[in-house]
Amino acid sequence: MPKGTIMTEIGIRSIGTSVPKKILTNADLEKMVETTDEWIVSRTGIKERRVLGPDEKLRPHVVAAAKTALERAGLQGKDAGFIISSTVISDRFCPAQSYEIAHDLGTERALAFDLNAACSGMIYGLGIAESLLQTRDLAWGLVTAAEQMTTATDYTDRAGCILFGDGAAAVVVTKERPMHRLLATELGSIPRRRSPDRRRQRPFGRTDEKLLVPAERIDRDEIRRPDHAGPLRARPPQGRGRHQGRPLRHPPPSQPAHPRRRGQRSSRAGGIHLGHRE
Repeated sequence: MPKGTIMTEIGIRSIGTSVPKKILTNADLEKMVETTDEWIVSRTGIKERRVLGPDEKLRPHVVAAAKTALERAGLQGKDAGFIISSTVISDRFCPAQSYEIAHDLGTERALAFDLNAACSGMIYGLGIAESLLQTRDLAWGLVTAAEQMTTATDYTDRAGCILFGDGAAAVVVTKERPMHRLLATELGSIPRRRSPDRRRQRPFGRTDEKLLVPAERIDRDEIRRPDHAGPLRARPPQGRGRHQGRPLRHPPPSQPAHPRRRGQRSSRAGGIHLGHRE
């Protein structure tokens, strides 16, 4: 960087959140799987998580979180320069969740796109927002993170089902006197080699079975919610030929192997350092 260059102060102006009313406590999970409140709290610190109702959607929550952040910042949604929406499971895959937020906020000509980085989604969103504000003629924008993970959680697996809930958060990121300045961002993806004596790890489920989520929007009527007895599962997608209607544990010979080398998986990681303005 040239000597004497002045870096723009970029950071968070305000935060908004929205969660469902329904609460799933550790005591509730004790009735569903072999676990205890002490076991969960000692390993995760979690005592309860929020769960969307059978007819409840994620979109109203992420929009409510965004409106709260805007109100606290004294800004109007129509003036947002960008909307970055981090989500793994939105109400639908297309149009993007960020477009739905822009529509509901009355945003005019905002740059909008979705980001799928799972647990690191908000951190990735803040890192990208910082770059946009440094390189483009934009004053501020929104970064949201919203998930409905309970629709894809295996409630027979005590190692995974204790972690996930539903909800939304939003932050206003600006270069006009932010309250919490972004001091540094670090993003990365780390391939990890599995131990040869361990089975392949699968997301949201046990190591010996795969939970399949349909490519279309998840049908809540075909998913068994936590307030029903038994495991919560999404129906498997329909395949073809002899694999129709069954999970594919291994690809058939006609399908190419995964492009990553065998024995490896990747995980995203990142970090954000904040500074508070007095």
